[in-house]
Amino acid sequence: MRFRTILSFTSALLSLALLICLSGCLQTAQMPQTAQPGTTVQSNHAAPPSENRIFTLAGLSWGPSADGKGFYVPQSRLLNYYDPMVQTQVPLCSQSGCYHTDESCGAYLAESAAGFVDYYGTWYVLSNEGMISAAVWKVDPKTRQRTKLCEFMGETGRDSYYFSSGLIAHGYAYLYLFHDIIEEDGSTTSNYFMIRVQLDNGKVESPFENQSVQVFGAGEDRILAAVSIFTQKPLSEEEYLAQHPDKDYFDYLDDFHDNQNPDDVVTELREYTPDLSSYEVVASGYIRGNMVPSLAHWGDLTLYAVGDDLFLYDLATGEQRQIEYQGTLRNFFFTDGRIIIYTRDPDLKVYYADPEGGPTQLLKDEGDRQSVTFSTSGECQDYIYGLYSGGETPFPCILSKEDYWAQRFDRLIRV
Repeated sequence: MRFRTILSFTSALLSLALLICLSGCLQTAQMPQTAQPGTTVQSNHAAPPSENRIFTLAGLSWGPSADGKGFYVPQSRLLNYYDPMVQTQVPLCSQSGCYHTDESCGAYLAESAAGFVDYYGTWYVLSNEGMISAAVWKVDPKTRQRTKLCEFMGETGRDSYYFSSGLIAHGYAYLYLFHDIIEEDGSTTSNYFMIRVQLDNGKVESPFENQSVQVFGAGEDRILAAVSIFTQKPLSEEEYLAQHPDKDYFDYLDDFHDNQNPDDVVTELREYTPDLSSYEVVASGYIRGNMVPSLAHWGDLTLYAVGDDLFLYDLATGEQRQIEYQGTLRNFFFTDGRIIIYTRDPDLKVYYADPEGGPTQLLKDEGDRQSVTFSTSGECQDYIYGLYSGGETPFPCILSKEDYWAQRFDRLIRV
């Protein structure tokens, strides 16, 4: 079966300017307040929960270790561990004399790892083997035994599969898979679709065939996903081939989707049943998630925006509430169990809020800066990994959570 959908999902979302329509249980929102001078925000010393974790991209991002005390840093073949206490990063291998170069190494993940996540003490790896096949691996951290859950293999010698990203929640992995085909004229056609993999048996489902979908999170009883809908419908395969018997229907679909006017695209945020057989519309309009998806979840809590309106959605209960702030919304995410909001009014400001309720409060006024002084990319129990941009040249570093909440940047640790 061939799967086709839109490759420009994100750009289509960003170009929408539609009226906002909301439904669901909205609690009364409170306007932001400014913290009193001298007030210190205490750290929660909280590591991200296991549910709704995004796969950490190899060589690009850091994720919390199983005990929450350090960071897992996946590379293209091996898994490294960074210990904030000793400030070192080493392959996660205890074998004496190991050169850490091949699959005999205890830190070996895959020939070409694309993503990694620790899920309740078990490792899951996305691998793109030579851009020919894409596989999902399950690894026992104690024995390092690797089990292949599923694999997608090119069949013609002119096609290949690869993963881009995904998240893991309540026994399933929701993954974004590409299928590239080299045509006879040398051009490449990319087909993109979302799959769901059952972690206990490797069963694969393709529930969103021919739809542009972004999964915002999954609970035990519901799945939240943004789906782009075209108001202009393409011809059916039967109708198209009746008019053009010598042409390819899927090429027609690609051209149809690529040439759609953004005004003809409606995005719905849908709450699906666990079997994805039915749904209710939660919101519609210009819907967006976090720019760094790994930060948009805290267990079964997830954040999304409709235009400049920010909402906290509980995947466990299906309830949501609006988070109020001042200014124009720039970005939003979780850190240390709290909600962080970047806005402009026109100065760049950083707010924080408690997921359980209460007022939104100002953490820092960044003035006319183009970016925040310290931008978060990942976290463990006591430290945050991110990029410091307060000097002439930005650099990656870690910062203790106490220093983050106090906005003290004189004790950054370069990594």
